[in-house]
Order: sequence, then C-alpha cells, then structure tokens
Amino acid sequence: MVERFGHDYSRSWEQGVVRRGNEFFFFVTLEKEHLREEHRYKDRFLSRDVFEWQSQDRTRRDSGTGEKFRNHADLGISIQLFVRKHSKVGGKGAPFFYCGPVRFIDWEGDQPITVRWKLSEPVPDSLWTIFQPPDSETGAS
Repeated sequence: MVERFGHDYSRSWEQGVVRRGNEFFFFVTLEKEHLREEHRYKDRFLSRDVFEWQSQDRTRRDSGTGEKFRNHADLGISIQLFVRKHSKVGGKGAPFFYCGPVRFIDWEGDQPITVRWKLSEPVPDSLWTIFQPPDSETGAS
C-alpha cells in the first residue's frame, strides 16, 4: 500500500509515524499489552469516523511537529492512517489496514499530545467489527 504513495517500503514503516516530504504515515497497533509501559499510547477509534491518537511522550503542541499536525491542511501536509489490531498473527507481523487520509479535529495535553482525527470515510463494517473499542470504553450497550 505504501508504494501507492510513491515511496519504497522499509522495515522502519512497521509502526509509529513516518514522514516523507509533505506526507505523514501513521502506523498504529491498537493492542499494546505486550509493549513496555512507555509505549502503550492510548490510540483508539471513538467512532467509525473519529480516531484518537497519542503522540510520543516528548511531543508538545507548541513544537514544530505539533504545529504540523494541527495545521497540516493549511501547510499542504497529508496524514494517512494505517491500523492493525495486533502486532503479530501466527508469529508473523500482522498487516495494517489503510483507513485513509485524516484531518485534525482537536487536541489536548502535552508530552504526549492526544489528537482526534476525522477519517475521510467511516471504517467499513468488516473492519469496524475488528477495530471497535469494547462496549465499556464507549458507553455503548
């Protein structure tokens, strides 16, 4: 999928944030229980078309990176979201699902920043059944 954007894939694209020119690629793994505490960012879908994401602990809203996230549309920067539930399936790296471009809604906090992103299209049913948060997190019954 990354080749679709005209970039060569490398192992550094397996998770986190990758920047290539005026494009940011977010590679997010939702289940993080296997990670060290400092890497358990609270990333989750709030709805089918809103994703909440946390930056690295060192990122501040008033930093250059923070400003690029907030003002990405005005700066001509696109942000592409790729998500997977688990890091591994059958002992191998699980694939990411492309969720499309996102745009900034709002944010809060610093180090890390918690950002809410609007997806250009809602997550389809087939992925929503995989990615939706447990009922206890959304208040749904």
